[in-house]
Amino acid sequence: MPDRVILDSSVIAAIFFKEEASERAERAAANYELGTVDLAIAEVGNVAWKRVVFFNEAEEVALRALRRGINFIVGACEVVSS
Repeated sequence: MPDRVILDSSVIAAIFFKEEASERAERAAANYELGTVDLAIAEVGNVAWKRVVFFNEAEEVALRALRRGINFIVGACEVVSS
């Protein structure tokens, strides 16, 4: 079993923007050393924008999730330059 995984931005977004896959994403991230690409920050930002514009999520809620997501990316993941 690998001890390290590279997280796609959709997995990171699922952790902080609650959806069907959130529980699975959280479990997967909890058991490994984590990495992702630098574009994940922009992509998670795009998820926040879509949640506000298309799904009428409150801006404050989306911004809080975005901040937590970015903190997770820079704090818990090894970020690889794309």
